[in-house]
Amino acid sequence: MSASYESCSFCPQLCRHLCPVAVASGHEAATPAKMMAAVLLAQRGLIPPRDAARAAALCTNCGACQRHCKYGIQVPALLAEARAHFSSPASVAAIAPIQGAGELVAVQCDGRSWAPALAAALGQPVSVLPTEDHLGDALLEHRSRAAPHLAQLQAVLSGRKAVSCCSRCIQVLEAARVPWVRLDALLAPSWDGPVFLCHGELDFPGHPLDRAPTCCGAHGPLASQHPELAADVARAAAAQLPPSPVAAPDAACRNALRAAGAQVLDPIDLLLDTQPHATT
Repeated sequence: MSASYESCSFCPQLCRHLCPVAVASGHEAATPAKMMAAVLLAQRGLIPPRDAARAAALCTNCGACQRHCKYGIQVPALLAEARAHFSSPASVAAIAPIQGAGELVAVQCDGRSWAPALAAALGQPVSVLPTEDHLGDALLEHRSRAAPHLAQLQAVLSGRKAVSCCSRCIQVLEAARVPWVRLDALLAPSWDGPVFLCHGELDFPGHPLDRAPTCCGAHGPLASQHPELAADVARAAAAQLPPSPVAAPDAACRNALRAAGAQVLDPIDLLLDTQPHATT
């Protein structure tokens, strides 16, 4: 593992121009090479572990550096290993009880109440699982210690199926191995405009943007541990979007870009637009 950190540390930063955090912030310490160098220095006892953990958290897991690296170094995975090794597990909230008796459970993570609109569209009851910390996704940085939390989520959702369009919540649902479905897969949104696909290709109506931003800043540890830099990334991404509305399949992307001033709609917005009577 140290060999990979060394390779990046002595690389002439050939992937710097692709890293959304380095480009948006302009900080030398936010380049992939410097992140990896900080981990190497901590491994050798030359800087405190907490400094390496903070450096390794300057990442959105977009994978742009890895795709560009001709040596195939898995930078995001190595930085995740470093964070797990040098940082302490985050404190997360206990899983809240489910509200309602419906088999489908809307995971509401950003203050929008969309379960009533989904229930009206489907013609069946929809329960609610509220969460203010994306089901405790920060704990996934320490998978070995996340087992009790994930077991609690399994117990709460036993016999039900979660519905979400937030990648941060979906990561936790997948880690807990509970049944879940994307909102836009359950109920296809009506949209034929431009789509911003961040962190992966999804089957979503409309057409992908040409020369879209690499990342919106809402992913990986950056958003939770370096919120000001995450906002810089979101502003840089928003500046590259057209002034007309754009759809984003991911609620996390939508929230980051809207906070930066962009007109972005996600499956929840499109659902609520078709159900004007629903409480929002």
